Amino acid sequence: MKAASDRQQNAIKAITNLLTIIDQANANKNKAQADITIYTNAYNQAITGQRNAQQAIQRIEVTVTQITSAITNVNNQIADLQNRIGKSNGQRSVLIQQRTDLQSQIAGFNVNAIQSQIDAITSQIKQYQDQVSANQAKCSSITQQINDNKYTLTQLQQKLSNIDATIASLKITYSQKQSIVDDLQARLDAAIVDRDNTKKQLDKAIYDRTTLPDQISSLNNKITDLTFNFNSCSSSSSSIQKTIDDLNNQLDVLNKQLSDTNGKIKVIQTQITTITATITQIDNSNPDISNKLQELNNNLNFLKQQNTIYVSERNRLYQAGNDANTRVQYAKQNLDAVILRFNT
Repeated sequence: MKAASDRQQNAIKAITNLLTIIDQANANKNKAQADITIYTNAYNQAITGQRNAQQAIQRIEVTVTQITSAITNVNNQIADLQNRIGKSNGQRSVLIQQRTDLQSQIAGFNVNAIQSQIDAITSQIKQYQDQVSANQAKCSSITQQINDNKYTLTQLQQKLSNIDATIASLKITYSQKQSIVDDLQARLDAAIVDRDNTKKQLDKAIYDRTTLPDQISSLNNKITDLTFNFNSCSSSSSSIQKTIDDLNNQLDVLNKQLSDTNGKIKVIQTQITTITATITQIDNSNPDISNKLQELNNNLNFLKQQNTIYVSERNRLYQAGNDANTRVQYAKQNLDAVILRFNT
């Protein structure tokens, strides 16, 4: 009886323990099923977080790439503008040096010195021309005196050449008249008067024969002196004219030199004007380039600031992505463990 009672008690305990185990198993199963739901939700949330992190990383990578590309583009534009500014400054320096060299060439031409020589030679020519005019007037006066004296000389020479014949004729006439006086006493008074007149003419002719050679000699000497003076005057005029011709030749050379120099100066001044216009054009274009360069530098600084911000944000998102991956891994491990317990 006691044994049966003990077996009954033991059976009851066994059943109770089994029921307890079943209840515990059911409780564990329910708990595991509830945990599966919880961990599945956690895993899904981790997956969603991982996906969101990846999308955020992709978006910020695009933004960082765009910013980097923009920085590269701005740097290229800045380099191009700096290169243009460098070329413009180099060109401007070369043009300024060219303009300085051309201005030095103009200064080296010394046009004022050439003009001073021209003025001095022109003044000398004027003086010599005045002397030539004076000499010509003097020579003209001497020529007139020579002609006048030659005319007088011709008259005297002609008179001298006829004087002997005149004397001989007068002697005959005188003898005839004397014979008439002797023969014609009645006509004596008239003959005497006529004789006396003839005597005066004779005396005058004798006097002329005596004095005319001296007058002719004097006139010849005077003509010789005047001829010498004329030759001297002509020689002086010729010498002065040669000097004037030489000065005119020098003047022609200097005028050609001045004309050539002025032509060169005009060409150089045209070059200087062109160079100055180019320098002005470069100076006028530089402010626009400088302003553009300043604007690009400002944009570059802004892009660098944005790049720093977005790179920092990208690093943060990478870290968040790593954390999301870790959470997915942990959630997957927890879910697998719960499912394992549920199936066990």
